[in-house]
Amino acid sequence: MKSIIIAFSIVAIAYVLSERCDHIDDCADTQCSTNASHVECEHHVCTCMADAMSCSNRQDCVMMGRCHDKHEEFHCLDGMCRCIRM
Repeated sequence: MKSIIIAFSIVAIAYVLSERCDHIDDCADTQCSTNASHVECEHHVCTCMADAMSCSNRQDCVMMGRCHDKHEEFHCLDGMCRCIRM
């Protein structure tokens, strides 16, 4: 029970501290930690998204890291690394 309360508190704090937006121009305080990403306004929350990267096969996309959605993985689609649910 104690761990549930702690987990809920952490989620609540993250929700309160996240920068809200209607447009990308509202994301003044959000900064991305890597050079291969940029800020976007997604679902009214400012977030970092990976920059598009060209590829010829899935192995080229391995260095992209993890997708925002934990159920998706990077794959090479139409010559670009994209997050796809498999």
